[in-house]
Amino acid sequence: ASTQGVERDENLFLAVSTLEPRKNPETLLRWFLTSPHLPENARLVWAGPSGWLIDQSNLPRATGNRTVTFAGMVSDARLCELYRQARCLTYVSLYEGFGFPVLDALLHNTPVICSGNSSMLEFAGPGVHTCDPLDTQSMDEAWLACKAEPNGWNRDDLKLSCTWENVAETLEARA
Repeated sequence: ASTQGVERDENLFLAVSTLEPRKNPETLLRWFLTSPHLPENARLVWAGPSGWLIDQSNLPRATGNRTVTFAGMVSDARLCELYRQARCLTYVSLYEGFGFPVLDALLHNTPVICSGNSSMLEFAGPGVHTCDPLDTQSMDEAWLACKAEPNGWNRDDLKLSCTWENVAETLEARA
């Protein structure tokens, strides 16, 4: 995915997932709205459908100059635009089978703060900063590492390994 013509917005953070307990929205929002390390005017856009067991109307949406927008379902074109604009993807899920948003972000050259658990460890490498999904101090540490990481990294390793053909071959070999 190309990043030409789109500038990173240093204040834009992105979350991409269904709103459900496994995606850990309460902890992510608490960290985002209260961390002393994030930009004062940080904005979080949460793209994805309303799920289950989370009352979106009770989730916090602002503290000071920080805001949260629940964008709901967005088009593929808009999602790619968000990946290219975002300072980073925040994905602090409690458990993942794969983590497509992490892969999508990395393929858009967007750094990621994600849980250091389950399948997300498969993405370890440049652009990935892991944390304990239940510890906001750990999220701060991941953000500080993300913020300090030099630009210019790429994940050609993922472009080569995460093709539909490779996934199909792997699944077929396990059958």
